[in-house]
Amino acid sequence: MNPQLSGLKNRVQEEPLPWDLRLIVKKFLHGKQSILDMFAGNADFLNCFPTLPPRVAFVDKLPVDAPEQVWNVKDARVRVKHSNGDCLLPFPDASFDLILNRNGKYEISEVCRSLAPGGVFITQQIGGMNALDLCAALGMLIKITGRNLVQNTAAFARAGLCLVDCGESMGKQRFYRIDDVLYYIKHIPLLTECFNANISKQELSVLESVMERQGYFDCISHRYFLAVEKPSQQDRPHSL
Repeated sequence: MNPQLSGLKNRVQEEPLPWDLRLIVKKFLHGKQSILDMFAGNADFLNCFPTLPPRVAFVDKLPVDAPEQVWNVKDARVRVKHSNGDCLLPFPDASFDLILNRNGKYEISEVCRSLAPGGVFITQQIGGMNALDLCAALGMLIKITGRNLVQNTAAFARAGLCLVDCGESMGKQRFYRIDDVLYYIKHIPLLTECFNANISKQELSVLESVMERQGYFDCISHRYFLAVEKPSQQDRPHSL
């Protein structure tokens, strides 16, 4: 899990998603020879799988001049390369059969470049409707355009990748303390970009009063995932 999100586990209760990302990834692991995990913070997710492809790589948000590391994950030796977080992947073209991204930024052009023909990209993201009602309660304006399944799937289609699996969920997340609400806002990138440190103390005070009387505050939990495939060489249309 992204380290920014792991600290939220004891601060917010979320409804379970209607899909299990581990099972989705496991379905696409079969026969793959190489895998890249993008900006996930550690190897916990990779450790969920009993076996991994022969070549495993990991990109972390560290200075690009930091020394390359090697982790031992299960039976694989994982090459850990560093990036400044600008979504540029420090690998040659067509390096990976499978690329994973959970709640991280990515550039579609870089994903396409780094995928081998027939390779699959799987991402799970926080959607633009996430906590929209919480933002409204605090007078925050948030940009939601593009942060949904349909628009992201369309963007990959324009880049020539084919949709092979997807899902979207509008669930519920529950807070019990105002401090947890503030922590959440400051650690969800989509909200942090819109966060105003000078949010009215009165609005916060009222929200806290509501939470004390009601016992909690609920808001939208918007998540989506998609898996897209880069056409193999034989699937590509012939030039005229």
